[in-house]
Amino acid sequence: MNAPAMFRSRNQAGGEFLLLDAASAHSLLDIAESTRDATEARRHAQLARETVTTMNRYLQTLEMDASLRAVLERSRDKLELRLAAIERWSAASAAVGA
Repeated sequence: MNAPAMFRSRNQAGGEFLLLDAASAHSLLDIAESTRDATEARRHAQLARETVTTMNRYLQTLEMDASLRAVLERSRDKLELRLAAIERWSAASAAVGA
């Protein structure tokens, strides 16, 4: 395998790993959305936020198929929307408790 093909293969595998990471983050947000405990919701949201940060970093540097990139970007965008909603709920819950 020549060097450019090896890098493409490695980058593609990196993109596929990000898909798994995104799926895990969506599961964390499922937990955050189902709890009535704002502290637990914030903890799970923070873990998902770290995934979004990682996705943003690698989407800037990895070269991958356009179709995989599009799936990753849609997943990241959904995560960001869900995180914003959870963070608003968590902040409102904290304000009520204060």
